[in-house]
Amino acid sequence: MQTREDFEQLSLGLLNEHALRQRIAQLQEWRRNGITTLEDGAQYEVERSQRLSRRATTQRDSVHLLERLQKIVASRTIRDSASGSAAQRQLGRKPAGLGDIESAEGVELLSESEKDVCARLRLFPRPYLAVKESLLAEYARVGQLARRRACDLAKIDQSKAGPIYDFFVEAGWIKPLREDEDGLAMDVDGPLPVNAVAAMDAREHPAVKSEY
Repeated sequence: MQTREDFEQLSLGLLNEHALRQRIAQLQEWRRNGITTLEDGAQYEVERSQRLSRRATTQRDSVHLLERLQKIVASRTIRDSASGSAAQRQLGRKPAGLGDIESAEGVELLSESEKDVCARLRLFPRPYLAVKESLLAEYARVGQLARRRACDLAKIDQSKAGPIYDFFVEAGWIKPLREDEDGLAMDVDGPLPVNAVAAMDAREHPAVKSEY
């Protein structure tokens, strides 16, 4: 039967064996690195400890840097997603209310009456401004603009394009144009001059060049 003293001696012997194995492994490492004296060995251990400490610090810094980069990427992803959603709203995919319009991009370019029109039609400023630019450019080029032509140019729902055209007429920005029973373009004050009608017809039905 093993006594207390026997167990303590066994434990001490195992500890001594472990220490000897570690010392032997250390001396073998010194020898592989060309160390032949105890003084050089002690200096080697100091430098080795410093290298391990620097390596651990570098690893911690790398981990912290990686975490910061991940946070930055996540933040940018959220911001880009929010910007994309805002862009979709600006395109009119979500109906606009007056409160939305007041904070929407391009609202500073609108008059109060234009803000009311956008709110009534539930249309954001940017799409409205694109329609405005298109219609006024066509009117400046032709001199007159029919409602049907305006709706075609607007490239939005006619239920919104029509009221925008009417607003431009009321504001005096566009001289209204209508069509008679024969489909001829007529000014509200009377028929268009022949050359104006011919010019509009030429734009809508370009002549085919003869091969003869």
